[in-house]
Amino acid sequence: MRKRDKLIVLGIVLAALLLPLNMSSAQVSVTDYKTNPQSFMSGDHGLLEVNIGSTGGGGLFSRRGADVEKVYLEGDEIECDQGYSNLGELSSGGMKLSFPINVPKGLKDGTYFLQLCILVKGGNEIKFPIPIEVDNSTVEILEKDIPASISLKGSEEIKLLVVNNRPNPIYSVRVKPIGKFDFMPKEILLSSTTTEEEGLEKEKSQSEGLFSQFEDLSKQYSEMLGGAKKEERIVGLGPHESREITFSVAPRTKGEQEIEFIVQYKNGGNLHEEIFKKMVKAEDKEEVRIVFVERPEPVSPGGEAKIEMEVINGRSGMIDAVSVVPTTKDALPSEAFIGVMEPNDAFPVSFKIDTANLEEGTEKIGFKVRYKSGENYYESRDYTIDLKVLAAQTKVGYGYSLIPIFLIIFVVLGILMRRRK
Repeated sequence: MRKRDKLIVLGIVLAALLLPLNMSSAQVSVTDYKTNPQSFMSGDHGLLEVNIGSTGGGGLFSRRGADVEKVYLEGDEIECDQGYSNLGELSSGGMKLSFPINVPKGLKDGTYFLQLCILVKGGNEIKFPIPIEVDNSTVEILEKDIPASISLKGSEEIKLLVVNNRPNPIYSVRVKPIGKFDFMPKEILLSSTTTEEEGLEKEKSQSEGLFSQFEDLSKQYSEMLGGAKKEERIVGLGPHESREITFSVAPRTKGEQEIEFIVQYKNGGNLHEEIFKKMVKAEDKEEVRIVFVERPEPVSPGGEAKIEMEVINGRSGMIDAVSVVPTTKDALPSEAFIGVMEPNDAFPVSFKIDTANLEEGTEKIGFKVRYKSGENYYESRDYTIDLKVLAAQTKVGYGYSLIPIFLIIFVVLGILMRRRK
């Protein structure tokens, strides 16, 4: 009897040890999760990635994981309509699942929760809260240095500040100017100066594969901003990062005009844009000019006349390829090359005037300044100075003064010869 009792007790112990082989005793948990983008804006689409792992409980001799029947999301404010069924047994490495989610338009800043529901075979439904961050901060353009007026003859630099006010990185950041001006460059793409750029590249590769439905929208915006361009690398801004950009602007017409700068960027796979506007006055003013040092002395034909002047760069920026060209054919040299001139710089130039072909009176001698500003070449108005040419003094005048004397001599000789006859 004792032996029988011992066998019964041993059987009960073995049954107790083998009982955990039932899958209902195994448990699951969320080991990791992340969203793309990291922080949503209202109206954004995105992706929630969840890693599910086993917490054990399979018994002393069990090597099996939990058998997952169903995983899905529930939420009030955040929209989500995808789930997974019959996922099977959890491996030792766990299971990674992706859920498309949508943030409705008009949703305010805050933290909203989704419930990740996991149904294990033979067990109860387990729910895990997943926080979703919503932040409607934008990327904006701030004025740093914009001149109130710009000369029609030349270009001016406009300095702007692009600021990412968001708590997460954004990418594909481009700034496009619009207006009745010539811009250089036509468009600026911003590169991040922070270590976030590696994360941006990873985000883009994920979002582009999962949100192909946004490609058409992106192409439309690209065409609006000057045509679709293939980007070889990610460009963007890190959280709360700002960058200074510079455009060279040359007006086409005179008067007060509006200039616009559009900043386009992506938060995850979602395209957003903001517009900055500014009124700028285009004036027909001469900022690169000639100032004559002194008037030349009166000169006789054949004499030498010298004209001295200064070329002044009254612009706020540097100009290049500066030269002075006479507008009359009697000035030498045919062109005086100066080269580069800094802002508010003055450079002396002199010309000699060939007076051999000039007539008595006042001659107007003209000069123009040619220069390059940005990518365009310009020419100043004609600056003239008066040169007084004196009457010609020649030996021919002395010969004419002796003619009366010779006539008198001939008359007297003629009278004497007649009397002798």
